[in-house]
Amino acid sequence: DSPVFGAYTSGSTGVSKLVIHSSSNIVAIAYQMSIFVPPSPVQEKWWLPILTPALIAATVSMTVFPLSTGLCVILDPFCPLEDIDVQFMKYKPNFWALIPMFCEILMKSTRIPDDYDMSHLRSIGTGAEPMNERKSREVEAFFHKHNCMAALSAGYGQSEGCSNFTLPNPLFPLTDGCVGMPMPATVLAVFDPETLEEKSYGEIGEVCMNGPAKMLHYGGFSAGKLTERTLVMHPDGERWLHTGDKGYLDKDGFLFINGRIKNLIILSNGENISPEEIENKLALGKLVGEVIVTGENNGLIARIYPDQDAVSAKRMNEETIRSELQAFIDSYNNTQPTYRRITGLVIRKYPFIKSATKKIKRQEVLIDEAL
Repeated sequence: DSPVFGAYTSGSTGVSKLVIHSSSNIVAIAYQMSIFVPPSPVQEKWWLPILTPALIAATVSMTVFPLSTGLCVILDPFCPLEDIDVQFMKYKPNFWALIPMFCEILMKSTRIPDDYDMSHLRSIGTGAEPMNERKSREVEAFFHKHNCMAALSAGYGQSEGCSNFTLPNPLFPLTDGCVGMPMPATVLAVFDPETLEEKSYGEIGEVCMNGPAKMLHYGGFSAGKLTERTLVMHPDGERWLHTGDKGYLDKDGFLFINGRIKNLIILSNGENISPEEIENKLALGKLVGEVIVTGENNGLIARIYPDQDAVSAKRMNEETIRSELQAFIDSYNNTQPTYRRITGLVIRKYPFIKSATKKIKRQEVLIDEAL
């Protein structure tokens, strides 16, 4: 239980915090994830471009874990982002821990031939930032077109849990907020964040984690107070890791995430709105590149950065963009109860500010400036 590794959280939902882990935490993740790599008669390749060891996930689940399974890990931190398509074709990896940005680059690449065979990839999965269902379908279709027939997968976890909490089950699709099943030695439960009463199947509360990969504590300024708020002693005598995520478990043991508790928008009529749920629906719009929903003046404002490929393809001007986006918002509103309707539309000139792992920084969504 001695501290051996510390790294900062991405800071996408607030101040970045220094998370401290032990060697047993790291080994626990590698051991639990080992079921993810099927046996092979030859040594296969795991490619890790660009992402740095400054991130817990990059160190533990993308480096230590594949090494522990006997894979050949290709560390490629200096790969130019704009050349990731070329490097991908050069190394022909069997495994690659993708992030949504990498998927976008591959899909837009003009250097990957239409008949390029990607069957060397044995799995495709994304992390760091969730993708909406429309984008997930597009990414999976792209890989299938290139003869990689694996189902697109995703896991769920946090730096405080040393990376992954869940892994996908190929028999069940990851839709409607489903993020997979708990790993073999990881216990997930849903509690009322105020009373610490455990919720039943299908009941929404705060997702909490217990298991051998739970962090030791935070480090740095106010570490003691931050740790007390996150590692909370429950009536069962266990110290649970409170994730700050709102979700539920179904009767099959699958975890569904609805959003962050701290992101809840509370309207004057008492309704609690999870902006992420609405954002996932709005992201289905073909003209929607990025979207964040904020609570302002007792209403819901959709802040949208238009999809620039769609804008260019249709040669749209500002008036046309606003007209089409408003029509899309109106069609969404027609299917929703009054309290979940969008009352205002803000069209951004620039993309949202993002963290090092390309998550939108919600605390800075009102800033619309060139970076």
